[in-house]
This record gives sequence, structure tokens and C-alpha cells, in this order.
Amino acid sequence: MTVGLLVNWVSLNFNKKISLCTAYNIFSILNYSKIRAKKLSNKICKETLTNFREELSNLIISKDENTIILYENEAIVTSEAYATAIWTKVGVQPIVKTLQDGTRKRSVVFGATNA
Repeated sequence: MTVGLLVNWVSLNFNKKISLCTAYNIFSILNYSKIRAKKLSNKICKETLTNFREELSNLIISKDENTIILYENEAIVTSEAYATAIWTKVGVQPIVKTLQDGTRKRSVVFGATNA
């Protein structure tokens, strides 16, 4: 829900006009905060993800002086809609399910550095 939707809902259901500031206060009183939703693909295998995290943790723990750790980052430009911040209960991570029908297009740029 957005602040604008709350303003409209109060107007329609209670025949009262409230300001955006009042709407923000209502969300705060209800213990909601604005947070960016996390995307979740149906193709993610949780077991594979857990195994990767464990292997990475073990690799970092067992590294020696000859180990090189590179820091990598990427930028992705996609035709998929952007998940913006929404109001949700404090401590609750909203999830936006993404389509996996192969219709979205994207370009990726990446780089790495040895710190």
C-alpha cells in the first residue's frame, strides 16, 4: 500500500480528507515502515544457495597467504519492472515474485578488483 492509496481509502470509506503527513503518521502508528521489496525467482534452488554459502564460508576460513580474493560488482539493465519501496510491517521483508517466461531482456556490465 502507498501513502496515496491510504489517503484515497480514508476518503472513500470515511468521507474524510487527510494529508500525506497524516497518512505517514498512520503507517507509523500501525508499526509500518517503508522498505524495498526483495525479488524472488521460482528458479532458485534453496539447497544450491545454502551449499554455495557454506562453501564460500569454508573457503574464506581456510585461505592462506597465496589466496587472492577479488571484489566483483555488476550493473544490470533490464526490461523488468523495478521493485520500489513499499509500506510493510516493521521487520517483514516484502517479496515480489518475478516472471520467468524468458520475455525480459537485459544487459550486464561487471568488473572486479583485487583489494
